[in-house]
Amino acid sequence: MLFTDGLGMPLSMLENSPFPSFVGPAIILLVVIGGTQALATVLTVRHSPTFLLWSAVAGFAMIIWIMIETAIIRGFSVLQALYFSTGIAQLALVLALLGIVAWLPRVQLAERLAPTTSRP
Repeated sequence: MLFTDGLGMPLSMLENSPFPSFVGPAIILLVVIGGTQALATVLTVRHSPTFLLWSAVAGFAMIIWIMIETAIIRGFSVLQALYFSTGIAQLALVLALLGIVAWLPRVQLAERLAPTTSRP
């Protein structure tokens, strides 16, 4: 079911945007943000060699979305802070797994991603 009324948000929030209704931003949110998060999740579960790349892309996409949204609607809510924080946390976890940030605990990727095989 597609909600086209902005879930009760006033249409005046879109005055400074290129969108006449909430449908456009909702589709972009679903495809770009939801799509990259879903792709990162699937690649992580499948232990794909590119899961860190897509996790970083998804985290950056979340951060950029919230920054643009805040600038367009010229307002801020706790929910935006929460989503911004999840994007930051996602990037921090990627940096920790890569061993780039010294103060974050590092997980040995080779050990975590190695397929478990039974040995005779």
